[in-house]
Amino acid sequence: MDLYNYEKEFRNIYKNLISTKGRDKKNRQIVSVYLSNLPDPQAINYDLFVDFKKNLKALYIVHPSFWTRLFIAAFTKILSPKFAKKIVWISCLHHLSRYIPYREITIPLKIFEYERKNNLDKIVEIDHNTLESSSSSSSDTSSINISNDEISPIKISEPVFGVPLEQLMGYEGERGIPKIVSDAVEFLLENGLKEEGLFRRSPSIHLIKTVKEAYNTGNVNITIQSLNNTHLAAVILKTFVRELPKPVFPAELYPEFKKINYKIEPSELAVKINESILDKITTNSRMLFAEICRLLKEVHLNSQYNLMSANNLAIVWTPNLVKSGKPFEDFEMATVAPEGTVGSFVRWAIEHYDLLFAFHNSTSSSSIKMSNTISEGIPPRNTIYRSNNIRRNW
Repeated sequence: MDLYNYEKEFRNIYKNLISTKGRDKKNRQIVSVYLSNLPDPQAINYDLFVDFKKNLKALYIVHPSFWTRLFIAAFTKILSPKFAKKIVWISCLHHLSRYIPYREITIPLKIFEYERKNNLDKIVEIDHNTLESSSSSSSDTSSINISNDEISPIKISEPVFGVPLEQLMGYEGERGIPKIVSDAVEFLLENGLKEEGLFRRSPSIHLIKTVKEAYNTGNVNITIQSLNNTHLAAVILKTFVRELPKPVFPAELYPEFKKINYKIEPSELAVKINESILDKITTNSRMLFAEICRLLKEVHLNSQYNLMSANNLAIVWTPNLVKSGKPFEDFEMATVAPEGTVGSFVRWAIEHYDLLFAFHNSTSSSSIKMSNTISEGIPPRNTIYRSNNIRRNW
């Protein structure tokens, strides 16, 4: 292999192995080396790197094994005691945040998965005051261990999963669709419409928990877009809806679902459903359900590829929309029967999305809430979410 190929190969490895993004809490340049991304020694000549020299102020080694610590401790004390004083052993990312802000570096997903699988501490930022009060006592320490009790985790953002929609969207949806929902919908519209078995298959539980924790703590290293996994995005969206404290369709509306007559004209039925059901749920729930149906309609239109018809989508989605404390009643209402259940309504809503959420009176624009276009190449949504005081003109 000639020199040119060596340099090209080095650049390819460099992208995933080394990151020079960000500065630490002493305003020093951060150079992150991800050993988990090192290539096989059989595939790369490591002699290529012998000419590189170091000028380190501090070396933080995260997730060290016993043998790694023993080997480095022995050789650094013999060959370079000065360098040994720069080493700080870090048992988990939670402790690393004492020295380096998470938003300053890009951490590969496999490292977060390792944290989760080994039940290590949560991914959090440490309060600046805690850092300042402890930095003076730890700045001159060489190889140290930090116990779990030494640092008090402080979350930097409000949780996303398991909280009321009012907390995320405002009382009348003035804050818009939650970011976790828009991220998932955007990604699936762009990448998942032809994915076979969408909303049926599930990734590992560790990966799901890692993504939930990242959104709950405001960690920008992990997003649905960056993970590029359609089944993960689908499961995260369902999980968000399922874990809402209050369901989209409360049990008080079950009698209304049983009254729906699907034999009448769809346009007339859409008006009746709006009056008897959609106007009786909260504005936030109506906005969320409309956004979900907008996605499910597109999935349904691509069912020849993904095998997820409106019927199949209603089967997997309806259990996430109901919750009354009576499991048997919820199960019955979640089934996709010919009529009389929430499941049959969800199927109809997917098939008749444009009718159910259409609104042609734009004279009361001050009371109208419209979401933004998802992305280039995807038609903007024409659904307008309206307050109950706006008169319909079908």
